[in-house]
Amino acid sequence: MTGFRFCRVRPIVVAVALMATASVIDAAPLPGGSSSLMETYDDWSVVCQVRSDVTSCAARQVQTSKQTNQTVLAIEILGTAKDKLSGFLLLPLGLALAEGARFKIDDGAAEAAVAFTTCLPQGCVVPLDLGADVTARLRVGKTLTINIVATDTAKPLALPVSLKGFANALDRVSDLTK
Repeated sequence: MTGFRFCRVRPIVVAVALMATASVIDAAPLPGGSSSLMETYDDWSVVCQVRSDVTSCAARQVQTSKQTNQTVLAIEILGTAKDKLSGFLLLPLGLALAEGARFKIDDGAAEAAVAFTTCLPQGCVVPLDLGADVTARLRVGKTLTINIVATDTAKPLALPVSLKGFANALDRVSDLTK
């Protein structure tokens, strides 16, 4: 299956998108004329900002290490068209980049590896372009597992991402960006 694919974007665009904490979509003003919005849907957040009359919204989940308080994983998703999603995955440094990242939804088959496009001081980036089939499975799934390989030990690592609240967060992003 090739439901998870990487987007070809320039590294500077990836860096700017990650630093802005949301991907840009033209949309109506936020409720109450706010310039920003942050809402929680179980394990997912919806984050929006308005800059120069352009509203940016994304569904986001950030996981941090309890020992170091550093980000271990960050994923941002936005809707691009009916039942299609794009976004970014930020993973820690020290990964075997040639191995890519593999995704698995619940007990389903693992998807083909997705290439890392760049590494920044904050971590390594995997831009995502998700088709309708994967989007539908994510909406009803319980866990997205990201499989990567650590460089120092050459051992595989499985990073679970809860999908609890994902569908509601996506619906809210869609509502805010109509």
